Amino acid sequence: PTVWQVLLTRLQKKKTAKYQRNFLLFFSFLIVRGHPDSVINALDGIQDGLVRMVMSSIAIPNFLAVTRSSEEIKLTTAGMTSLLFNSSVFAQKYPDLIAATFTPLVAAVAAYERDGGVGFGDEDDGDMSVAGLKESAGSSAFSKLHYASSNDANEYDDLVPGTPTQVLAHAFHSAASTRGDMVAPLLSSLDNDDKGFLQQCLSSHGLHL
Repeated sequence: PTVWQVLLTRLQKKKTAKYQRNFLLFFSFLIVRGHPDSVINALDGIQDGLVRMVMSSIAIPNFLAVTRSSEEIKLTTAGMTSLLFNSSVFAQKYPDLIAATFTPLVAAVAAYERDGGVGFGDEDDGDMSVAGLKESAGSSAFSKLHYASSNDANEYDDLVPGTPTQVLAHAFHSAASTRGDMVAPLLSSLDNDDKGFLQQCLSSHGLHL
């Protein structure tokens, strides 16, 4: 089985908050390290529409779970904005998920900046480093999962430099420059507080729409 099949099987058997959070981090990690289209094709290759399930049932509901640290919300922001703005496959297959993902993502970054460390999902999840996972998925994929769920801040900083607001601001500004038709619908999907927060992120980093 592929690493995705192993992880999804584990998810069906033990859908704890901590495991879902780590799954989201691993998902984001692979998008950032590779290309979002490759991740989409791998998941939908197992079962068509699986990306929709992952986004709707695991990723989006757990954005607040990764606001416990700058490194986790930064990695998630980088992964999700890459998925939204850099993937032609996602745009074609799941256009309805673009605003549905962007809106709670901005809210999560705003929550982190406002409150800091408000994440959840730290309860004991047993042996996250299941020996069977390493055997079934392969040592390379297993090490990526371990890396994605690590608490080592330096690893995340090396992978995604900057702050969470920088990552969000630069990703949105870049998308506005190349896909201007997305700006108005995404801004209109935000409430006034989050819209103001996003505009503040942009201006604080010297970016303007």
